[in-house]
Amino acid sequence: MSRTAEGNAGGLVVPVVRLVTVTDGPDAEGWREALAPELAADHGLDAIAEAAGDGGPWALFCAGAGLGAALRAAGRAARPPVHVLLWLGDRGPGGEAEEGFGQLPCPVTVLVSAAVDRHRAVVPAWRGLTEGPFTVRILPAACPLPGACDRAGAQVIKEELRVWPA
Repeated sequence: MSRTAEGNAGGLVVPVVRLVTVTDGPDAEGWREALAPELAADHGLDAIAEAAGDGGPWALFCAGAGLGAALRAAGRAARPPVHVLLWLGDRGPGGEAEEGFGQLPCPVTVLVSAAVDRHRAVVPAWRGLTEGPFTVRILPAACPLPGACDRAGAQVIKEELRVWPA
């Protein structure tokens, strides 16, 4: 799904999906570098409305305290994301902070660390978040997501979004 700029003999890759990250204190510049050139990365709740309004495909990666607000903002956005990736930790849906999600029309992927078994126990409760495909991906315990995005984390995200390096 990567594409090259028209008429570019050198094959310059331009981003085909804008990824909005809403997590607790990520290194935003590190995310941008790790995900380039296939994905353009923005950070924060305000970036959701901007991404939904720019006309191109956008996806959402959310985790931590901002997860509920990010999902509500995605549900209210002018256009839905093409995919949502969740890092749950041990959070299940429900409670005052997470009411009003609704169902998203896009695929949802839940990313879970292999290090903590209790994290996997909350995953099935999130199935109702989407009308579309629902995937669970178990990641190695050493994966730095969601606090940072390294090469391996970027590869996981690109695979889930089906955005391949040129």
